[in-house]
Amino acid sequence: MESSRQEGAQGRQFDPNKLAGVLFDMDGTLTLPHQIDFTKMKERLGIPPHEDVLRTLKERYGDSPDEYARAMQIIDEVEAEGAAELALQPYCRELLAALRRSRPDVKTALVTRNSRKQAAHFASMLECNGASFDAIISRDECETLSMPVKPSPAVCFHLANQWGVSPEDCMFVGDFRDDMLCGKGAGAWTCLIENHKNQEFRELADLSVDSLAALARHLQLPLAAPSSSVHVDMGEGIGGGGVAVDVCVSSGSMKAVAG
Repeated sequence: MESSRQEGAQGRQFDPNKLAGVLFDMDGTLTLPHQIDFTKMKERLGIPPHEDVLRTLKERYGDSPDEYARAMQIIDEVEAEGAAELALQPYCRELLAALRRSRPDVKTALVTRNSRKQAAHFASMLECNGASFDAIISRDECETLSMPVKPSPAVCFHLANQWGVSPEDCMFVGDFRDDMLCGKGAGAWTCLIENHKNQEFRELADLSVDSLAALARHLQLPLAAPSSSVHVDMGEGIGGGGVAVDVCVSSGSMKAVAG
């Protein structure tokens, strides 16, 4: 089910023609939801279910770099397990390609609390259809820039400043509370990609949609015929001796991208 508020903060009316930047979350937004097993991650780290992983580790091991590094290795391992079977949301490539094709003036960014390695792996899956980002901000980039991760709005302000646009003319697209708070904190428009577990976050969103195709309609973007992606795990995949490959099929052409 779709819902929207065309009037945002301070009585602003949403006009897709004035959109200057779109920031996308990765997990559950551009990929299918629940592919990373956060329950398993928290169990291995000894973190209660409702506590934030990165914040808890910073507080717990702030004075112990070796312990912190070991904990981050666990996160990397669980993320890699999810990435080995990564699947895109329907119309993910088509939406990003439509932005490039129809609105080349609109900047795009991938903003994730995943590692740089996993963000790069995901981005490589998209390039076969001409979909790409102007910026990729992972937790590693945040660490390098001494910038807090979501839900802090810092990344929105950082990218808007880098692009020379107002945060109020940007949109943050995500599937979780942290994404909505990140966008709202900067005064950006927010869009929730709904699934059966996140409808409680509707109240934080200016727009709620059940698919990326629905978001494209709200942004007045014409979508090309959908491409298909066949994931082939050759050998052991990520971290092993094999190669993970996505075969992209669009308009009769095929291209394989190594993961």
